[in-house]
Amino acid sequence: MSDKVTKILIVIFLTLLIWAWAFLAQEQEETFHGSLELSQQTDPSLLVSFSAAGIEYGSSIPLKLNFVGTPDKIAELAKRAKLTAQDDPDHEQLDYPYNPADDGFTETKIYTLDLLRFLQDHSKTKQLALTLQSCEIADRPIEQIDVNVEVLEKKECTIRCLDENDVRVPEAMMDPPTIEMYVRKDAPAEATVRLSAEQMDRARTESVFVKPSVMLGTAGRRSAVDTVAVSLPQLSDLNSQPFQTTLPIGIVMSQKLQNEYSVVIEEPSIVRSAIQILATDEAFAAYQSVPFPLLIEVRDSDASSEMIPPKTVIYNFPTEYVRSGEIKLADPAGAKTRQVNIILIPITPSTN
Repeated sequence: MSDKVTKILIVIFLTLLIWAWAFLAQEQEETFHGSLELSQQTDPSLLVSFSAAGIEYGSSIPLKLNFVGTPDKIAELAKRAKLTAQDDPDHEQLDYPYNPADDGFTETKIYTLDLLRFLQDHSKTKQLALTLQSCEIADRPIEQIDVNVEVLEKKECTIRCLDENDVRVPEAMMDPPTIEMYVRKDAPAEATVRLSAEQMDRARTESVFVKPSVMLGTAGRRSAVDTVAVSLPQLSDLNSQPFQTTLPIGIVMSQKLQNEYSVVIEEPSIVRSAIQILATDEAFAAYQSVPFPLLIEVRDSDASSEMIPPKTVIYNFPTEYVRSGEIKLADPAGAKTRQVNIILIPITPSTN
């Protein structure tokens, strides 16, 4: 190879090297989403909540984090942040854990946390090899937040069972009937378990294991570590009976919609077609006497919709019998597919 060619190659190599160095040396700014989270290592006897600019956020605050760094580091973080699988070892989740005990706060107290400095000094930020320039909460630059620490009291809590509508299920049996949990000092010693309709059905044949929880104000619900076994009395006197009615179909809609539209149900025969119901004789008789045994719900958003979505038929079972498990659809999944289309017709104001 001639000296001339060698010199040309060296010049090209040095030029590319300079360009690469210049690219890596320049700084790029990018915003990523993250959060400040209460550390799982926090003493469970402490109730901790965060607030910023007068807004209570509970034990987690969503953050916008503005990083500055070389393009390659920014691109690397962006790639890892976009990974959707939470269990992917390369997934980067910018959640910063905070434990007030690390700052010596273990008693009831409200204090100020220098949030930006905490995030900048955190090992997670240092590992990114980027500079955290600023952070935002609710699209506002924030450097400090308030931390509210409250010492809770451990109490032996009686467990109540609620259904998915938060209605008490008095016949539910819990094993054990009580559980030790941290609650506020002035709060009643009471915990709750919530059962879905499917769980309630299962609890009549086998125990359902659920974690009780207590309400802790803006911090939300805190669940117990242990589960309790919930069971319900078996119902052996439910009979399968076909139900079909000629009574009016009830329309559930806001007063605003009632004043502006009338509702036309296309193919009402679909709504009225026979369906199998499991019920005690008493519950079935009560359902037959309901003024509107079948309902259709119309939402305010339907009025502005180009195409109103099909409406699922609602079976207006008497609440007290639903609660006691004495009436239900024989095939709930099949009933959910029973849908009809509706038309909203504007009401023309009468002229005098």
